[in-house]
Amino acid sequence: MVASSILSPAIADSLYAQSPFHSDQHDARTGKFWMTSHPTEPGDNGVVPLMKHWGGEVASMWVRDTELLAPLREIGRPRIIEIAVPLATTPDSYSAAKAVVATFGRSIGAIPGKGAFDLYTNQALPPSAVLAIHTEGDPTFVAMGRTYPTGFVDVDAGRWKELTGEDD
Repeated sequence: MVASSILSPAIADSLYAQSPFHSDQHDARTGKFWMTSHPTEPGDNGVVPLMKHWGGEVASMWVRDTELLAPLREIGRPRIIEIAVPLATTPDSYSAAKAVVATFGRSIGAIPGKGAFDLYTNQALPPSAVLAIHTEGDPTFVAMGRTYPTGFVDVDAGRWKELTGEDD
């Protein structure tokens, strides 16, 4: 971004100095591609910071200085990448199994949560793993986690009423 004159060297240096990779987050993040297991609305509090600024967690996770963040808002457009990840490439197969059991439970009338979880792979995935790319402004981007993918229902939304009969 500096070589392309999109970020000044001073801003890039300051962002680099504040990167979580200079902390105990280094080992938890290095060489890993993090994802969510279930479709997530772009407006979800957990992903809003990732959608607001270019560079994701590496460039802006802990930055609070609005002057440093401003140029990151101007780079690119938010995107959601829909990916098929083989369980063999992630250590999260137990969490995936719990989500499958929860889905089965709902199919027979039980009321478990959806079992959503964060997962990562530390292996390169082939291009065929990318199922779709949804860009801010596209109908599927706006519908993500609500009505997209087709038939998706966020079973955790409105659960209080489902469990108690009372409004949230």
